[in-house]
Amino acid sequence: MTLPSGVNFLPTLAICIALVFCAFLVAKLLVAARSAASRPSKIFSSLRPIANVCTAGSCPTIFETGTDRVVVQGYALSARKAGIDVPDGEALVEIPVELLKEALQKLS
Repeated sequence: MTLPSGVNFLPTLAICIALVFCAFLVAKLLVAARSAASRPSKIFSSLRPIANVCTAGSCPTIFETGTDRVVVQGYALSARKAGIDVPDGEALVEIPVELLKEALQKLS
Protein backbone atom coordinates (compact mmCIF):
# COMPACT_ATOMS: atom_id res chain seq x y z
CA MET A 1 0.00 0.00 0.00
CA THR A 2 1.33 3.43 -0.88
CA LEU A 3 0.60 6.75 0.77
CA PRO A 4 -0.80 9.62 -1.26
CA SER A 5 1.89 11.94 -2.55
CA GLY A 6 2.88 14.63 -0.10
CA VAL A 7 2.02 12.50 2.98
CA ASN A 8 4.94 11.95 5.33
CA PHE A 9 4.62 8.60 7.12
CA LEU A 10 6.66 9.37 10.28
CA PRO A 11 4.59 12.28 11.67
CA THR A 12 1.41 10.29 11.01
CA LEU A 13 2.84 7.27 12.83
CA ALA A 14 4.01 9.46 15.75
CA ILE A 15 0.53 10.95 16.12
CA CYS A 16 -1.06 7.48 16.08
CA ILE A 17 1.36 6.22 18.74
CA ALA A 18 0.70 9.29 20.92
CA LEU A 19 -3.07 8.78 20.62
CA VAL A 20 -2.79 5.11 21.57
CA PHE A 21 -0.60 6.01 24.56
CA CYS A 22 -3.10 8.66 25.72
CA ALA A 23 -5.98 6.22 25.30
CA PHE A 24 -4.07 3.71 27.45
CA LEU A 25 -3.55 6.29 30.21
CA VAL A 26 -7.18 7.37 30.17
CA ALA A 27 -8.34 3.74 30.23
CA LYS A 28 -6.12 2.99 33.22
CA LEU A 29 -7.51 5.99 35.12
CA LEU A 30 -11.09 5.09 34.14
CA VAL A 31 -10.63 1.55 35.47
CA ALA A 32 -9.36 3.03 38.74
CA ALA A 33 -12.28 5.47 38.82
CA ARG A 34 -14.87 2.75 38.19
CA SER A 35 -13.34 0.64 40.93
CA ALA A 36 -13.52 3.63 43.27
CA ALA A 37 -17.11 4.37 42.23
CA SER A 38 -18.20 0.90 43.34
CA ARG A 39 -16.96 1.58 46.88
CA PRO A 40 -18.74 3.74 49.44
CA SER A 41 -17.72 7.38 49.23
CA LYS A 42 -15.87 8.94 52.15
CA ILE A 43 -13.92 12.09 52.88
CA PHE A 44 -10.20 11.52 52.62
CA SER A 45 -8.17 12.90 55.48
CA SER A 46 -4.88 13.15 53.61
CA LEU A 47 -4.57 13.56 49.89
CA ARG A 48 -0.99 13.37 48.64
CA PRO A 49 -0.21 15.12 45.34
CA ILE A 50 1.47 12.73 42.91
CA ALA A 51 1.37 14.85 39.74
CA ASN A 52 0.72 18.49 38.89
CA VAL A 53 1.53 20.95 36.15
CA CYS A 54 2.73 23.90 38.21
CA THR A 55 5.07 24.55 41.11
CA ALA A 56 2.99 27.09 43.04
CA GLY A 57 -0.64 27.88 43.59
CA SER A 58 -3.65 25.83 42.63
CA CYS A 59 -3.56 23.98 39.30
CA PRO A 60 -4.64 20.65 37.79
CA THR A 61 -3.33 17.93 40.10
CA ILE A 62 -3.73 14.20 40.63
CA PHE A 63 -3.78 13.11 44.27
CA GLU A 64 -3.27 9.69 45.82
CA THR A 65 -5.75 8.90 48.59
CA GLY A 66 -3.93 6.11 50.39
CA THR A 67 -6.85 3.77 49.62
CA ASP A 68 -5.88 2.65 46.09
CA ARG A 69 -7.82 5.56 44.55
CA VAL A 70 -6.93 8.85 42.93
CA VAL A 71 -8.62 12.25 43.07
CA VAL A 72 -8.30 14.58 40.08
CA GLN A 73 -8.37 18.37 40.30
CA GLY A 74 -8.89 20.13 37.01
CA TYR A 75 -11.15 22.43 35.09
CA ALA A 76 -14.87 21.65 35.28
CA LEU A 77 -16.35 20.75 31.92
CA SER A 78 -20.12 20.71 31.57
CA ALA A 79 -21.70 17.61 30.05
CA ARG A 80 -23.70 19.88 27.77
CA LYS A 81 -20.57 21.57 26.45
CA ALA A 82 -18.89 18.16 25.97
CA GLY A 83 -21.98 16.82 24.22
CA ILE A 84 -22.35 13.69 26.37
CA ASP A 85 -24.63 12.42 29.13
CA VAL A 86 -23.12 12.22 32.60
CA PRO A 87 -24.94 10.30 35.35
CA ASP A 88 -25.87 12.01 38.62
CA GLY A 89 -22.97 11.99 41.05
CA GLU A 90 -20.31 12.12 38.32
CA ALA A 91 -18.51 15.12 36.83
CA LEU A 92 -16.25 15.82 33.89
CA VAL A 93 -12.82 17.25 34.66
CA GLU A 94 -10.40 18.45 32.00
CA ILE A 95 -6.69 18.00 32.69
CA PRO A 96 -3.50 18.21 30.58
CA VAL A 97 -2.19 14.97 29.02
CA GLU A 98 1.22 15.67 30.62
CA LEU A 99 -0.46 15.29 34.01
CA LEU A 100 -1.63 11.77 33.14
CA LYS A 101 1.85 10.82 31.96
CA GLU A 102 3.44 12.05 35.20
CA ALA A 103 0.83 10.27 37.34
CA LEU A 104 1.27 6.99 35.45
CA GLN A 105 5.05 7.10 35.98
CA LYS A 106 4.61 7.64 39.72
CA LEU A 107 1.86 5.00 40.10
CA SER A 108 3.70 2.30 38.14
